[in-house]
Amino acid sequence: MVGLTSLVLFTADPWESAMPVLRVIGPAQRAGVRVLCGYDRVEVHPERIAEADLVVIQRDFPRIEGFVNVVSEARRSHKPIVYEIDDLLFEIPDSNMHHVTYLDALVRMMQAARLAEAAIVSTPQLKDYVGQINPDTKCVPNFLDDSLWSLTSERAFFAQDDPVVIGYMGGHTHLADLETIAGTLGDVLERYGDRVRFRFWGGPPPETLRGRPGVEYIPMDILDYRRFAAYFSIQSCDIFIAPLQNEGFNRYKSHIKYLEYSSLGIPGVFSKGEAYSHVIEHGRTGFLADSMSDWFQCLTLLIDNPELRREVGKQALENVKKNWLLSMHTADWLAIYERILDQYHTNPAERTEQGDVFLKLLMRVQGYQNQLKDANTQLQSQLQHTKETEEALSKKFNEQEAYFKDVKKTRSWRLIQQMQTLRNRLLPVGGKSEALLKRSYKAISRPFGQKK
Repeated sequence: MVGLTSLVLFTADPWESAMPVLRVIGPAQRAGVRVLCGYDRVEVHPERIAEADLVVIQRDFPRIEGFVNVVSEARRSHKPIVYEIDDLLFEIPDSNMHHVTYLDALVRMMQAARLAEAAIVSTPQLKDYVGQINPDTKCVPNFLDDSLWSLTSERAFFAQDDPVVIGYMGGHTHLADLETIAGTLGDVLERYGDRVRFRFWGGPPPETLRGRPGVEYIPMDILDYRRFAAYFSIQSCDIFIAPLQNEGFNRYKSHIKYLEYSSLGIPGVFSKGEAYSHVIEHGRTGFLADSMSDWFQCLTLLIDNPELRREVGKQALENVKKNWLLSMHTADWLAIYERILDQYHTNPAERTEQGDVFLKLLMRVQGYQNQLKDANTQLQSQLQHTKETEEALSKKFNEQEAYFKDVKKTRSWRLIQQMQTLRNRLLPVGGKSEALLKRSYKAISRPFGQKK
C-alpha cells in the first residue's frame, strides 16, 4: 500500500469554509497529511502538483479558468486525480440562488468527474448517481470534527416559565425548505402564543412569520467553518428544526445538520427522507416528520415535555459521540485515499492513456466555450454601448424638453403667443387678407425696373 503524505486541493470555495474543511482539510490534518492550496481565490497553482502525492478537485472548481492546466499538469506529473463532491450540483434546482453558477459549470464538472481516477461523495444516493459518470466512485460520509465542536449536554437550559425556543440554522438557499412548513410554524405560534419563540440563524424566517411577535432573526455570515463552529456551539435553544423539500436534489443531501445540532445536546425535528432517516432513531435520538401533521405533533410533543427534550437531546449527542466523530473515522478516510493512490500506481500507463482522450476532448470543449464567451462579451459590450447611446439621447431630449417648458413660462413667450393670436384674427391662415398681404409684399420687394 502506497502511503499518502500530501495532497493538493483545488476548490472554488473559500479555503476556510465548510466544504474544504469538512471534506478534505480537517480529515487530512487529523491523518497527518499535508494539504497544499491549489487555488487561492486569485491564482491557480498547478505547479504545486509536483509537491503532492495526489490531486483533489472539489465541487465546481472546474468552472475556474486554469482547470484544464491542472488536469494537464497532473497527467504530466503522473499524479492521480480525485473528484470530490458532496451535493448533487449536476441537477441543482432552478429555485436555488446559485443555479446559474452551477449550470455554467455543469459540463466541466461532469468532465472532471469522468477524467478523475476516482470520485468521492458524501452519501450512498450520490454514489449511485456519480457512479454512472465515474465507475470508481466511493462514499465517505460526513463526520463531525470533534476538535471544533464542544460536544456537551451540560448547558444552561431555560427556566420552566421561559418561552420554549425553536431554532433553525441555515443559509438563504434553504428558504424554500423553510417555506414548506411555514404554515405549521404559524399554527404552533397561534397555539402557544408567547410560550414559544422562533429563532433563525443565517437565512431569514418564512415570509409569513417575518415581523411577528416571538420571531427572532439573527443574520449570520461566517464563512470560516472553525469560527462558525465556535460561535454556534454556544447558542441557546430548546428544539431545532431541519425541513427539506421532497425533491430530487434534497434526496442526495447529507446529515451534517443533524450532527451539528446534536453536538449541542439539543433535540430536533427533521424531514423524513434519505438525509436523516439512516442516522435518527425516531423518538429516541430525534424526530422524523413526513407531513404537516407530523411536524405539528412532533413540535407540540417536545414543547409540552421538557424532560423528553432533555432525554432526546442527550441521546442525540450520545449517537454522535458513538458513531459520527471524525476522530473515530480518520483511518477510514485515509485508507480510501491511499487505496486510490495505490490503484493508480498499479497500472498508471493505461489510466493515463485513457485520460488523455478525455483531456483532448475537454480542451476542445473549453476552446468552444471560450469562443462563445468572447462572442457573448462582445455582444454585451455592443448592447451596453447602444444602451448608453440611447440613455444619452434620452437624457438630452429630457433636458431640451425641460428647457422648453421653462421658456414657455417666460413673459416673452406669453407676448409671442398673444401676437400670434392677434395675427390669426387679423390675417387668418389661407384667408383673402393673407393672400393680399403676400402679393403686396412681393410687389414692394421687387427691384425697380424689373418686369413682371
